[in-house]
Amino acid sequence: MPELAVCHHSFGLTLCRFEVLMEFREIRYFLAVAEELHFGRAAARLNISQPPLTQHIKKLEADLGVRLFDRNRRTVKLTESGKAMVDEARRILGDIDGIRRIVQRTGLGETGMIRAGFMSSAPFAKARELYTCLARELRGISVTWHGLTTSEQIRALQLQQIDVGFVHLPAEHPGLKVHPIVGGRLVIAVHASHPMAARASAPLKAFSTDGFILPPRESAPGFYDLIIATCNGAGFSPAIPHHARDMLAMISLVSIGSGVSVVPRWLTSAGFPDVRFLEIAGRVPQVQLALAWNPLNKSAALKRALTAFQVLLASEPASKRTTKRPRRAFAEQ
Repeated sequence: MPELAVCHHSFGLTLCRFEVLMEFREIRYFLAVAEELHFGRAAARLNISQPPLTQHIKKLEADLGVRLFDRNRRTVKLTESGKAMVDEARRILGDIDGIRRIVQRTGLGETGMIRAGFMSSAPFAKARELYTCLARELRGISVTWHGLTTSEQIRALQLQQIDVGFVHLPAEHPGLKVHPIVGGRLVIAVHASHPMAARASAPLKAFSTDGFILPPRESAPGFYDLIIATCNGAGFSPAIPHHARDMLAMISLVSIGSGVSVVPRWLTSAGFPDVRFLEIAGRVPQVQLALAWNPLNKSAALKRALTAFQVLLASEPASKRTTKRPRRAFAEQ
């Protein structure tokens, strides 16, 4: 049986905690009689017959150990104890109705919370578009953002610690659904003083004697392995004197002359005046920013968010699209 803490000091009556031996139904019955001051009208309002209503009120009085009504054949009046209980009864029923509305709206995806992962190295224009989409389309839903690496987001999604993530591919993502949002060729970032800095493009092997700045493999194993494989394919194994947790940090190290790095083309507008970005000559793999979610997460708010993202991505002009248009609803994948 639920327990409610009720504190009320009025007319010498102190109700500082009563265990709800009564049910919420009995509170509703009490309030109907208190407002109608007539058992017949109260019973009609509650759509029950009068004898059961009378029995419920007697039971409530017995449970509380007080009389709530003075009644005779002609009149029904609230006792001082009954008057003291009216406001509390209204508050309790109001709280219950409020909880019911919140739960129902949450179940419909009209309210609730979305916990979203993000990376500072996401393509700025697309990230802004996606973040704005969440704020615009999910009115009534609170969105909390968590700055995490791809590996951290994947783990958090698997544990349902976040609801949706924006991750870099390639990446292993067992148990998750992903949909690529935007793709980009890899470019090489060098300091402005580097001998190759004035060139528009260069083969990757031209940097075989440079130190490469990469993320620790544990934070981005897919990306790390892609860069190593690409360098190996170009005929060398890169020296890696420094690691940085994310791609912007990698470029920051390039900007102070600590080495070179390979990053997606979308980061060329990141705003590092001492860094130059060169196209890599020849065949170069792409990296992608992808939307990721856990299909076991049945949150109605998540379903609403996925629908909003799908509408946004499907409306993107074909000329600007760098990934395939989604064929099925994300929530059905």
